[in-house]
Amino acid sequence: MLAVFVADLVAHIAVHPQLPDRAELAHMVSVSTRALGVIVLPLIFVALSALGVWDVPRALRASTIALIVSLIAIGYLAARRVPLRLGQRLIVLFAEFTLGIAVVLLEVLAHHG
Repeated sequence: MLAVFVADLVAHIAVHPQLPDRAELAHMVSVSTRALGVIVLPLIFVALSALGVWDVPRALRASTIALIVSLIAIGYLAARRVPLRLGQRLIVLFAEFTLGIAVVLLEVLAHHG
């Protein structure tokens, strides 16, 4: 949530060389708070692991898949209003998928390297 808020704040300052006003700040906080929705499934999967229903690798794998699917779904919802041809839209979604996989691979390398 904090990363989304900071990114939004930095983008605002880059576009408008000033801090956001109260209404803009409230909107940024609202958007950042809604971003927490993507961690519901991963938290459920980790809870299942903590309760002994699932093993840890399965919970982490399911969490990773849920987060990547969320990334693609959110990207689709954001890009659906942009006038793109189907091929362009698929390229954007594939790029998001590839970026998500790359982040996961970098995390694995960082922890096992």
